[in-house]
Amino acid sequence: MNADDRLVLPGARDARDPARSLTAPGVSYTREQVAAIQRERMMDAVVQLSDESGFENTGIKAICARAGVGLATFYEHFPNKDDLLLAAFDVGVRKIIRAVAQAYTAAADQGWETAFDACMVALLRATADNPAFSRFYLVEIHKSGRDSHARVHAALESSYELFANAEMSAGMPTPDPQMVPLVVGGIYTRLAQYVRTGRAAEVMELRESIVEFSLSVFGEHRRRTAEA
Repeated sequence: MNADDRLVLPGARDARDPARSLTAPGVSYTREQVAAIQRERMMDAVVQLSDESGFENTGIKAICARAGVGLATFYEHFPNKDDLLLAAFDVGVRKIIRAVAQAYTAAADQGWETAFDACMVALLRATADNPAFSRFYLVEIHKSGRDSHARVHAALESSYELFANAEMSAGMPTPDPQMVPLVVGGIYTRLAQYVRTGRAAEVMELRESIVEFSLSVFGEHRRRTAEA
């Protein structure tokens, strides 16, 4: 895979990358562009610092120092660090879900099994290529408050819907309402185990077992439905 094709998630870039400098000579930005760059840099900073020290040990002053912004700027965008965490989570997870959906669409004409495998490759590559964000959305997110749990639940619900719709669009029976959450939840838990133990770079080795297990579950449901 070409490095330029990698999914870039919060935490992947240096928060003080010169390409995002707001004081570069000869470069001017609108107020909206300045705000967007500041938010991106703070998201990168909170993901990186959470990966290094844990979200609970990451303070707002440290986030500002890493992002190159002042405290006043931080509070112009976020009332607290938990809101910054949720914003970074939302941005990164939306990108992952979009990449997985696009992978399915690109391979859909090759059959549901091939398209499902393409989805898993997209998910596993995003995880391996973005170890800081992977730890952030799989581990650190749970160290925040109740809103973070709701965000995780909403993200998983989006994944359930994606896979359920993919099955039906491929002519498969309407999936058991408990089946897709069990499969997606199992994948989520296994990825979290790898990331929590510092093995994000190795998640591609899960590809075969995840695909084989998932297809066997959905295939068995299809067989039973056909026999009913």
